[in-house]
Amino acid sequence: DGNASFHPNPNRTIAQYDWNVDGQAGFEGSGAVFNYSYNRFGTYTVTLRVTDDLGRTDTDTFDMVVDQGNQPPVARIAQNAYVVLEGDDLVLDGRGSSDANQNCGDRIVSYQWDIDGDGQFGGPADATGANPTIAWATLDAAMDWPADRNTGLPTNTVTLQVTDTFGRTSTQTTQVTIFRAIPEAVVVQTPNPSPINLQTGFSRTQLDGRESRSPVPGVNIVRYN
Repeated sequence: DGNASFHPNPNRTIAQYDWNVDGQAGFEGSGAVFNYSYNRFGTYTVTLRVTDDLGRTDTDTFDMVVDQGNQPPVARIAQNAYVVLEGDDLVLDGRGSSDANQNCGDRIVSYQWDIDGDGQFGGPADATGANPTIAWATLDAAMDWPADRNTGLPTNTVTLQVTDTFGRTSTQTTQVTIFRAIPEAVVVQTPNPSPINLQTGFSRTQLDGRESRSPVPGVNIVRYN
């Protein structure tokens, strides 16, 4: 709005208003009031040039900061649950996170992961980046395990926080369950104790390993030796 412009000579009038709103060469509009929509966030140098009825000009310049209407980014983890076996690393994936204002110049500038579940980011066990690999040594120290085959407990909550260029944030969580990798051997002896035949010196004993199991749900024993 250039209506506050005036001429110090009461005998002269302002005949023309020209607006440069993007800091580039040339004028984008005219008139005492000029409406313009920016399609990208940023700081723009705006210049108003006024011309009087004798063709003489004056200019005024200010900076226009365009940062309103920004929406927070959306954090998205590829899986809502991860299963890890003892000794394995964990690969997390937050690359599906997005920013609705990307076409306006906004973007995600930070991916932070709370690995140990303390609600804080940036700790010794925590990670950064869109697709980090968490070493087994870190999982071993920071998480509760092993999980029970039947209950699936305990589980561990991992949180991803994404931040955009304006500092707005969004979070999403996933669950991590750690099982022992080595199968559990269980032997059932029948009878127990097993008596020895005094005439033959032998004992008739049945050994049954069918109670053996993998600690991981859905994994079966395939060989008994």
